[in-house]
Amino acid sequence: MKRTDHARVAPEILMGIDLSNSLNGGSSLIETQIRASEVGYEGMIRVPGVDIDEISVEVIENRVLVHHPIPVFNQSTGDGKLYTRVVANFRIPSDADYEGVTASYLEDQKCLKVTIPFNEKQKGYRNNIEIER
Repeated sequence: MKRTDHARVAPEILMGIDLSNSLNGGSSLIETQIRASEVGYEGMIRVPGVDIDEISVEVIENRVLVHHPIPVFNQSTGDGKLYTRVVANFRIPSDADYEGVTASYLEDQKCLKVTIPFNEKQKGYRNNIEIER
């Protein structure tokens, strides 16, 4: 670790520390893997330390967002707010069916599985377009 005189951590290292990570007392590494399968695309998302009941999966236009709320409290007033922490954000491929997205929790692997099926209507689609005059 880079140190300055008197064994203090260099300021450029401190400035690069993730604020959310610091405020929340540190967080475990989120793992995301997306791969093609025979039925479509599968996203495997592991979010250690977060209860599966707090995680939400949304399709917004051509993207899948996986997120959960983070409470942030003001110690001086005792008030708090909920902020959204996005743990996965990926584009839905053009050959996929965005209306058929499903999510399930794999208890044995402790991860969330998001499935985006292929758009079967689009496979092999061909149409000769007449040019109007």
